[in-house]
Amino acid sequence: MQTAVEPLGLPIAALLVGARWVLAGTVDVNSTTTANLLIHFHRLPAAGHAPAAALQQVQLGHLRRRTKTTPAAWAGPSLIGDGFFRSLPI
Repeated sequence: MQTAVEPLGLPIAALLVGARWVLAGTVDVNSTTTANLLIHFHRLPAAGHAPAAALQQVQLGHLRRRTKTTPAAWAGPSLIGDGFFRSLPI
């Protein structure tokens, strides 16, 4: 497997065609850790929380639950775009 030369290329493309925000990975991460973060993350915007606040909440929650963790485990996902709107378009 080859790491992408431009890891933000696909998220930027999504924004250019109309996505309001994109949650993107910027580093290689453990898939189990990432899956847990994403499950918790996606529940919050669906319940009306701003995406930026939702990401911050799940990242801080991960740090509180784990005594031994690497930054890649919780800081890998990054929100790009408008992370402050309160509702998702239907």
